[in-house]
Amino acid sequence: MEEEIKIDWSRFSVSIPLKQTEAEIKKAWSSQQELEKWLLKKSEFTSEEGKKKKE
Repeated sequence: MEEEIKIDWSRFSVSIPLKQTEAEIKKAWSSQQELEKWLLKKSEFTSEEGKKKKE
């Protein structure tokens, strides 16, 4: 019997060519609206205390 492989999805990396400045990329990765525009269907940001941040 094969051993089940467990994947840790808490971290991952993606390499894609982008024609954007580093500042534009950082802004997109730190904004719920931008993440949902080109990567995720829905994103929710929370504080360190676990409280949901406003969009």
